[in-house]
Amino acid sequence: MFHEIYAHHLLTSFMQSHGFRVTPHYLGLETAWRAEFQHLKGGRTIGVNAEMDALQGMGHACGHNLIAISGVGVALALKAALETHNIPGKVVLLGTPGPLYPPFSHLSSITPY
Repeated sequence: MFHEIYAHHLLTSFMQSHGFRVTPHYLGLETAWRAEFQHLKGGRTIGVNAEMDALQGMGHACGHNLIAISGVGVALALKAALETHNIPGKVVLLGTPGPLYPPFSHLSSITPY
């Protein structure tokens, strides 16, 4: 269905190398993924979206490659803030293929446009 194979591998490896617990192929979708970081117990959960898709025949025409890495940057900054200020909380970064199409078109999270 979606073909973000390279982005899936690159971003899941990167997030894992930065201390996030990564679930590749999230919800049974080949290129969806979830990266989670928990600091201490309890606290708030903040969801961040890393949209990634390439339009067939066009590639990254609408900038979702930039949105994906922006979401990664936001998640890393939140992780650093939790650790630096010793605040309990969880950061969940969702790597979403085909974000303009169901089932991802309705996601409610921080999308760094």
